[in-house]
Amino acid sequence: MSRRYLLALVLVAAAASPAPGHAARTLTYREILGQLTDLDRLTLSQEGVSCGIASSWDRREKESWGANGDAGQYERVDPNGEAVMMDQEGPGCIYRIWSANPQGKLRVYLDGATTPSFEWDFAGLFNGDVPPFIKPLTYRRAVGRSACDSYVPIPFAKHIKVVADRKHGQYYHLNYLLFPKDWTVPSFRLPLTAEEDAALGRAAAAWSAAGTDPKPAWPGQTKKAGKVTVEPGKSAELLSAAGAGAIRAIRMRVTTKERRPWRKLVLRGTWDGASWPQVLTPVGPFFGFDWEQPEY
Repeated sequence: MSRRYLLALVLVAAAASPAPGHAARTLTYREILGQLTDLDRLTLSQEGVSCGIASSWDRREKESWGANGDAGQYERVDPNGEAVMMDQEGPGCIYRIWSANPQGKLRVYLDGATTPSFEWDFAGLFNGDVPPFIKPLTYRRAVGRSACDSYVPIPFAKHIKVVADRKHGQYYHLNYLLFPKDWTVPSFRLPLTAEEDAALGRAAAAWSAAGTDPKPAWPGQTKKAGKVTVEPGKSAELLSAAGAGAIRAIRMRVTTKERRPWRKLVLRGTWDGASWPQVLTPVGPFFGFDWEQPEY
């Protein structure tokens, strides 16, 4: 079965930027919202910053590799019946909340609070009508029991505890970053300030333009476009270039009768005389998706 690509590459010379060192800093919520559209930040490691996830993974996997009951698993159930999803010292920030079957109430306790700092209807949090959880930063893929995501950041200065009002058998992910102890991070507060609300709006507008190139053009950049046919078990060269430069954009369209071709086509890239590929990945994950074809 043949597989066809339409590929456009833009190659521009660029100088490498050094990664910033660890230094005490104050991170405002407006800056955190700005991170949602800061593509340059993606290429820089942040010394002293670590990532983590709290999820409903089946804890039996510690003893049994085949355990697969990844729903309704919590860190613990408190005496008041609340099912604890996350209990984490700060400073830090939750950048993503996901559930395949959100139910009941979602409660957030900040910085040692004994009563909920916030309480939301878990399923309603993804409808886009609960500020600041607006579309497309939060969304539901379909009505009913289906995958839901929110990318509205929830920072915490000292500590955060996220709970369900009781055990609901939910699937959930809470993806977060932890910052160095000498960083000052404001805990999530509502309502947002005018500046924060404007930053939220800019992020939502940028995310609403998925598929468009957000970068300004550089002087002297060039583009290569064309079509190639890749036979089963074979490869086709997309670009070969000499000298210093940077690939600033890759666009690819696949025409094939194959099912989920983005899992079967592998993108490989090697530069500067290396004996191994610096890029070696199925096409889908390279572009940020895998199971389903993206909307953009």
